[in-house]
Amino acid sequence: MTDDKYGQIKHYLQYIVDKYKDMDSSNLDEVNKILDRIVLDFDTSEISPNIILTRALYADEKTGDFQKGKFVVRPTIKYNLSIIDVKLSFVIINSKDFFKTFINYIIDWVLTYTLYSELQDNLALLNETVFNILKEHNSPYTVSFSLGEGITDISEDSIELGLSSEVIGSIPNLAFFSTDDFWKQRYIEKFLNVLKECNRPYDIVKIKSDFTKELNIYNRKSINKLLRKFVSRKIDYVRVGVGYAETEDCFALIERIAVSEDMVDNYDIDDIIIVDNDNPTTAEKKKGLTKIITKYKLMPFEKKTNILIDIGLRDFMNNIYEVCKGVEIE
Repeated sequence: MTDDKYGQIKHYLQYIVDKYKDMDSSNLDEVNKILDRIVLDFDTSEISPNIILTRALYADEKTGDFQKGKFVVRPTIKYNLSIIDVKLSFVIINSKDFFKTFINYIIDWVLTYTLYSELQDNLALLNETVFNILKEHNSPYTVSFSLGEGITDISEDSIELGLSSEVIGSIPNLAFFSTDDFWKQRYIEKFLNVLKECNRPYDIVKIKSDFTKELNIYNRKSINKLLRKFVSRKIDYVRVGVGYAETEDCFALIERIAVSEDMVDNYDIDDIIIVDNDNPTTAEKKKGLTKIITKYKLMPFEKKTNILIDIGLRDFMNNIYEVCKGVEIE
């Protein structure tokens, strides 16, 4: 968000501050009514998303006068952002500036929401552009981006990479979106050349190029260390979800999924391990998820070379991972 837009939003919403700043805040019932009116003013403005205000108001035990309020502000479902939960919690002790303070908290929240809304639009623009390029050139991989850091999701044929808010804010300046067809096409070719060098999706973060540098996704850390930031639990401690399996020489991501007996038929029996779901959650019981399957999310690779180890899941778990348990890993 530019400084000009930041200033415009603050200036535009100042009328709400001016409208309520001098109102009396001693009577709890009146405070409740005025808060409702303030929220309505934000909801009917041209700038703010619709607001859900959760509140707890406290009165003095002796006088009954309003004493303080605890608040949580979030957008309505219609205005929810997918990249982040824009929620604000705050407490205000009553004073002559109570409503002014309250409204300024909401204005700051609106500014934060607007910033992340713009970042979400930029991410959508980049992801759609990259998707279309990969589809047009029949790429074997899917590459997408999110707000975050490092590898935020991965599979055998896809990777999602986290970008900082600063990088996402500058996405419209990438040559992908240049009005000069020559520079735009040249940038696309550089991006495709990066993917041609990838044997597996994670290789993209180890290749130096204009594309990986501009998005700040090039990383010197080993792939297994990057993946351990994305998946922090060993598979030994995962009932349902994703965990990592690591030995001194290799690394893999393993996924466990609760399924029904009918759903098992959707998987190649040679690629999975099936056990009974002995401790189902209430939700799993209702859905009849009586089995747990274990499968690769990312097949094993050599930690030094990042080269794929072509081994079946059962062999890996029983003859490599189990055998190496207890061996100290750096």
